[in-house]
Amino acid sequence: MMSTHRRLATAVAAVVVTSGLALAASVLPAQATAVNRGSLNFNSPPAGQTVTNLLVGGAYSKYLTAKVVTLNGGRAVSEPGPPGYGNSIDFPAYQPANQRPPFAIVSLRNNTSTGDPLNPGTGNFTWQADFSLDDFVGTEAIDGDNIVQRGLSPQRQWKLSVDDHRAQCFVRITANGTLSQTPAIHIPLQTSNIRWYRAICNRSLSGVLSLRVYAYWNSNHAWLLYRTATSTVSAAGSLGMTRTIPVSIGGKLNDSGGIQLNPSTDQFNGRIDNVVLTVG
Repeated sequence: MMSTHRRLATAVAAVVVTSGLALAASVLPAQATAVNRGSLNFNSPPAGQTVTNLLVGGAYSKYLTAKVVTLNGGRAVSEPGPPGYGNSIDFPAYQPANQRPPFAIVSLRNNTSTGDPLNPGTGNFTWQADFSLDDFVGTEAIDGDNIVQRGLSPQRQWKLSVDDHRAQCFVRITANGTLSQTPAIHIPLQTSNIRWYRAICNRSLSGVLSLRVYAYWNSNHAWLLYRTATSTVSAAGSLGMTRTIPVSIGGKLNDSGGIQLNPSTDQFNGRIDNVVLTVG
């Protein structure tokens, strides 16, 4: 039986989405309703073991491949996730740039040759993840903590990050164009009651970019709304990209799928779970 928490995750993911760009019918059948295009919940391997290849969920899972990309001895480890969700993926702790820090980033890539299930087109699009951010994430202004993104600035991109404990959603529709970003929502240091947050970015059909953050309260055994934020700059337009560009989770990957070192990798320091990309 599906747990109460898992039903909540499904409901939250489905509330804020609409239609995407039509893809080749022979590869990716058209969908009339909100569809989970791809998701990762990191339930395996057992806690304490190194994460390598990953099982993708969602309606288009057979068109997607996920793996962990590493550098400098970095490793991602399976560790307990939010209560009721099994395991999460734990990324390397912060190390200063001058100490050759270890990197580990998840790559989610399209493996079709004609369509792109990761393409939300001009439609309503939601990207979300649960996260538990380390208290100390460094003091380097250029070094951020990226949760999930596709595309690199200043090219077309969409992104969720929590740089310096500030959660924000970003969308850039055209290369070197105007950036739409939500006001930052401060994420406090961990407490015995609240360690996990759920951030949900939504780009609506009309181009409104919004962010909702929920906190999991151990005392309530429930996700409760923490803060909301909405960009004043429109994000309307196509988010279609070259089909080989990966979605990166926990940092930045370049368009070829390798770790992006310059100007910073933006390695996430902490745990991530329940990544869901929904279009429709």
